[in-house]
Amino acid sequence: MIAKKYRFHGRKSLNSVYKYGLTYYDKDFSIKSLFSREQKNPRVAVVVSKKVSKKATQRNKIRRKIYEIIRLNIDTIKPPQSLIISVFKEDILKNKPKALEKKIVELIKKANNQEDKNKKTI
Repeated sequence: MIAKKYRFHGRKSLNSVYKYGLTYYDKDFSIKSLFSREQKNPRVAVVVSKKVSKKATQRNKIRRKIYEIIRLNIDTIKPPQSLIISVFKEDILKNKPKALEKKIVELIKKANNQEDKNKKTI
């Protein structure tokens, strides 16, 4: 689990990222990114739909894997950024941890670079 300062607090903060954020896709998951001037630390949430697996244990396993990757690579996220990682395929469990980490870090870097070009902030 990541530190409390890197997590979202309340549903409204997630809604603003869903409404105004930019989306980056991979075949198994997507990352929604939004830069906010109001925050000092990056914030991260992982959403695993029931469509991925009906079993909560499977969904939690996926969530824990992704949170661990984020915890180890939190320095790659630019500080005022909010990220929501949405998983939409169960195949993510079949990926090797290093391959999954590479995909996630690659999309995070893509989101960081886009911020410099687009400046979509609230």
